[in-house]
Amino acid sequence: MAKKKQCTVTASSNRRKVLKGTDYLVNCIEVSGVDCVRYDNDIPAEYGIDQCIGDTIGPAGLFKGLRTIPVWLEILKDAEDLCPHAKVLNYTNPMSMLCLAAGRTSSMKVTGLCHSVQGTGHLLAQRAGIPYEEMDWECVGINHLAWFTKLEHKGKIYILY
Repeated sequence: MAKKKQCTVTASSNRRKVLKGTDYLVNCIEVSGVDCVRYDNDIPAEYGIDQCIGDTIGPAGLFKGLRTIPVWLEILKDAEDLCPHAKVLNYTNPMSMLCLAAGRTSSMKVTGLCHSVQGTGHLLAQRAGIPYEEMDWECVGINHLAWFTKLEHKGKIYILY
């Protein structure tokens, strides 16, 4: 039986205060607030570029990256100083741009994560008529571009690559 460990989750607007000794750092930031996000889509639309949401790629993703990457790199510099062995989980878009920037400038170990995998897992379970909690699955890919390589339920294989 696995030994249970105590964990504490701390959120703060003063990151230096809480980073010291951190084992896992979860990055979920929106730089400049949500009011700014509408311009990410409106400005490209003025030039004929229609995007349903542009937080990942295209002009809107680039806009978001330009304002988010500098703040992200500041967070990583603080982490290098205060918790250099922490695992960093990034849930902020544009995922690939942030992970690329981290890989090129920081010694921190960063993993980019995307909620689309869990959402797709729930959808596949529903369509297969099986409880999500009983599925055994594996998935590979990058932000919003993931593929299920294994999907099983009680030994029955639905997908296996």
